[in-house]
Amino acid sequence: GQTNLYVYSFKDSTSKKIVGGVKMAPTWMNDSTIVYTHRSDPDLNGSKFFDLYRININNEDAEPEQLTHSGRLYSPVYMPETNQIAAINMYDGTSNVFLTDADSIDFKSLTQFTDGVYMPSLSWDGEKLYTDAIVHQARDLYSIDFITGELIPEITNGWDERSFKFQ
Repeated sequence: GQTNLYVYSFKDSTSKKIVGGVKMAPTWMNDSTIVYTHRSDPDLNGSKFFDLYRININNEDAEPEQLTHSGRLYSPVYMPETNQIAAINMYDGTSNVFLTDADSIDFKSLTQFTDGVYMPSLSWDGEKLYTDAIVHQARDLYSIDFITGELIPEITNGWDERSFKFQ
């Protein structure tokens, strides 16, 4: 579903709505800039897409900056060590991870899956990019090799593993 994005102040227990219609968890680029996924309005053919937007929450007059167009990208993760944004693209029932430099948005595919792999989320711990992926009916935790784009098993066993979260 969709939800609204709020910033909560621990100092005075107030919250401020930043934007509505957000999908998935956002990612912080710094203490004032958030990148998030928003579902687009239908295009002329009725198709809806998931695009990435960036907003500075400290600027009262700031409008969201649309980073992608018809991108089908979700679950963005900012990696400050490399100044990159990773996000998942879903096309024809298969997920792939895309990367871009945060300063010049031009997403390129890191993984090249065509076999129905489903990745619902990404996470970054400062060294590795992680995903929980369904491969052959089992949901396990993987890291992603930045050279080959392969999934490297991190936790696999007889039950579902889900959602590494380091941010």
